[in-house]
Amino acid sequence: MKHEANFEASSTQETSPYYHDVILERNGYRIIRGRETRDYAKQWIVQKRQSDRYRNLSYHLDWHSIGLVHGAWLINPDNGEPTPML
Repeated sequence: MKHEANFEASSTQETSPYYHDVILERNGYRIIRGRETRDYAKQWIVQKRQSDRYRNLSYHLDWHSIGLVHGAWLINPDNGEPTPML
């Protein structure tokens, strides 16, 4: 039996489309806040949508490094359309 998607639900699994701590979502990419533990500092994770899940592309401790690696279009919505950087 097919069920309707529950958009009110959130998930703690980072690759889930319903992950609870999405910072920014744009053109099939998203940036999430990774879990902070004693072993890992606060970090941002850049992901790309693949099928029904997200795949981690890179991990960043500094917000501006995301723009250096993936292009400013990802972190600055006023910067136009994306250009492939991967």
